[in-house]
Amino acid sequence: MAEQLTIFGLWEQLVAPPVEEPAPSPPLAPPPPIDPRQADLLSGPQTMRGALEAACEALDAPAVLARHRELNERFLGQRWADHAPDWARGIEWLVGAPGAALSLDDQIDRALALRRDEEVARRFPSLPRYLAPELRACASRRAVQRLVAERGAAACLPDGEPAGWLLLATGDAAGARSLLATALATAAVADGREGAATTFPAARAWSWLAEAEWLAGDPDAALPAYCRACLLGGAVTEPALSCEPILDLLDDAADLELPEPLGDWVPVLADLRGHLRLGAEARDPAPDAGPARRLAAELADYRARRATGALDDSGRIAAKRSMARLAPPSLRKLLQAI
Repeated sequence: MAEQLTIFGLWEQLVAPPVEEPAPSPPLAPPPPIDPRQADLLSGPQTMRGALEAACEALDAPAVLARHRELNERFLGQRWADHAPDWARGIEWLVGAPGAALSLDDQIDRALALRRDEEVARRFPSLPRYLAPELRACASRRAVQRLVAERGAAACLPDGEPAGWLLLATGDAAGARSLLATALATAAVADGREGAATTFPAARAWSWLAEAEWLAGDPDAALPAYCRACLLGGAVTEPALSCEPILDLLDDAADLELPEPLGDWVPVLADLRGHLRLGAEARDPAPDAGPARRLAAELADYRARRATGALDDSGRIAAKRSMARLAPPSLRKLLQAI
């Protein structure tokens, strides 16, 4: 045993303190009973609910019925799923059913009708609100794909809008951009000259393409596309658009008190404000074109001749005077600065 010297010069033995035994741990409580319905989280009712909703969003009526049947076999009392058979009938109303084919026109009409909230509530009772957007988008894609397959890329909806508009209206900006660009190219080839008389609404298609470019994340392509729509005549205006550069130019036209329709002045204002330079697409206006369209043509010709050095001082002054005769007084200062 160890010893140590005290302050009095005596040795003393060190006694180790007694070792205390640790108190015994309390017995563990028995684990709670496991609910057999939740023994496997990957196959619980919420996972099956997700599968049922995914089948509904995909417009797969047989899968909706199959998931609903499986859910009832394994988990009774899931009242939120009671309307699944109604959803399956709604899907068959939208896209047809085996042995009950749907005509193309009916499918398009029903996809358009589904854009109304009351129609969704009637055809898909108790459908969660978060499922409606994808349901509409899928119905629109199905209808548009069938329309293009049967009638070509330049086919239109019953109200005369290009087919790509329906994709855009249901949130598929990338799909709308692709389809509208293809439709415009197809219509231009069929007509032999872009802007010629056609059943395809080129001006509106360019407008919707501008909106699709904006929503798809390519703002630089939106304004040129909209200017093409304005040059063709009949471009859509607010509140149908959300593209900020276009809306700013429309507001600018209103502030300058330019004659209606304000959209006709957007190409001219876009050029004069430095957003773009009018090119060959702005030339050759129709004989009955209004002052905005003729001014755009003269401005494009002026830009082209300035770029090639074909304008001397007298020619430049004559061109500006000609444009000033077409322009409202509020635009003349802008023309003087070019």
